[in-house]
Amino acid sequence: MELHELLEKVDGPESFLEFVRMLQADKLAEAGKQTDAFGGRANSWENHTIEDFLKAAVRWGEDSAMGTNQDIENASVSKKCATFLYCGKIYE
Repeated sequence: MELHELLEKVDGPESFLEFVRMLQADKLAEAGKQTDAFGGRANSWENHTIEDFLKAAVRWGEDSAMGTNQDIENASVSKKCATFLYCGKIYE
């Protein structure tokens, strides 16, 4: 299952932890892969240091009002946290 598909299934603590495990595995799998012409890697991690990862997640949180602008305002806390972490991976 793709990471973004697992994100859609997060609805509580257990599925959140499963998502975080998959996010970690996704980052580890990226480590040995070649970068493309734009400096990205096959797993599409935009932010490679913890500082950049957290900065991007916070930017997403600010830009989306923690998901309110993306129709997840009524989602579980677990889903919002998982989305926050996922956006640390992909948000530029």
